[in-house]
Amino acid sequence: MPACSKCGASNTEGAATCASCSEPMDDPGPKDRAGDPGDLLGRVVNGKYEVLEVLGEGGMGVVYKVRHLILQNKNFFALKILRPRYSTLSNFHQRFLREVEIAMDLTHENIIQIRDFGVTEQNLLFYTMDYFPGRSLKKVIESEGALRPERAVGIARQILLALVEAHKIGVVHRDLKPDNVLIEAAPGRGDRVRILDFGIAKVMEAEGENDERNLTRGAVIGTPKYMSPEQAAGEKIDGRSDLYSLGVILYEILSGRVPFSGGTARSILLSHLTVNPRSFKDVRPDIKIPHRLEDIVHRLLEKEREARPATAAQVLSLLDGVSAGKRSLRAAGPGRIAARGLVAVFLGVVAAAAWIQIPGAREAFERLTVHALETGGSAPAPAPTEPSIGVREETPSRPARPRSGKLRCGVCGVVYAYGEKVGDMCHGEPLDPVE
Repeated sequence: MPACSKCGASNTEGAATCASCSEPMDDPGPKDRAGDPGDLLGRVVNGKYEVLEVLGEGGMGVVYKVRHLILQNKNFFALKILRPRYSTLSNFHQRFLREVEIAMDLTHENIIQIRDFGVTEQNLLFYTMDYFPGRSLKKVIESEGALRPERAVGIARQILLALVEAHKIGVVHRDLKPDNVLIEAAPGRGDRVRILDFGIAKVMEAEGENDERNLTRGAVIGTPKYMSPEQAAGEKIDGRSDLYSLGVILYEILSGRVPFSGGTARSILLSHLTVNPRSFKDVRPDIKIPHRLEDIVHRLLEKEREARPATAAQVLSLLDGVSAGKRSLRAAGPGRIAARGLVAVFLGVVAAAAWIQIPGAREAFERLTVHALETGGSAPAPAPTEPSIGVREETPSRPARPRSGKLRCGVCGVVYAYGEKVGDMCHGEPLDPVE
């Protein structure tokens, strides 16, 4: 069955448009038919890769699990063979090989490492990657639905760590989506995350620049549901485009659905350009998302790239702030509700005892009770008050901290300059001056 070159969905033979994204299907000639991916099972590719099974198939090509016939240890790899039509494009070979060579220099524990590349005996372009035995994030969401906020933050942090490393050397993913994120649940250690195809979309996009088709025909490379507004508009992109795509992924992880999905690929792209995503409360009133986490997601989904966090490192810092308040990532359960009730009763007794004797007791009681019900009993910040006339201030003022030198995190030990971390905080704790 032919696959859509835009979204990778399988379609019936001879279909004019894709049944999934409504984009026009290319009419491949005899030279451009990929054939049945299963035909390669049991064969040897490039004289050294024995094909064991099909791992996946998309618009760009087919991925196989292979065994390296020369290596004795760690000899399982994932081999991706591009669809035949890419091999017939002018100047594509050189550009593809150059970009893959650059991607091979990108090494990080959360990135699937590219190990080899070349041309098969049938003149098809290929590259091999480390084999990772996880499921795609897309399959995880399909089988489990919306994930817990603390799990979503853990997955997002690992994606961001990879983005920090890639953006540092100027590599933008350009097609970040759940299909390209692999998840392996490690017992006792949480999720292990790996990202596929870093930098590969760039060469596909470069080919599209000389294509006569416009945006409505799918010339822009990427996946419409996860594409940044600037990428949808065909503008030059940078790392903030990946951050927008991560915002879409986080939105989907937390709610079980993407911000924009109805209609054609064109209407989805226009929504990214012009429509603000709905709040989680409107989309999924049955689930609780911490306000700070929802704020981060919507900041990532800002239409103007200048309004988003500037770097992946900044988003990491924001998520660290959410993680520091772990209690805020848990929905209120019976135990917390009971605790709130006890706190309210205690405050009521104290207030009743001093109701007449203390000026303003009633207002203070109401303020404390509301705060206790909202936060589970944590003490609120004192309300600002005007100093009483003729009363000397007994509390000594705290000396101002110097604004030069270095600060050290008491949790991880990392040293920072003043102002380098937002609020001079790390892991939710104030940084300590380095003596």
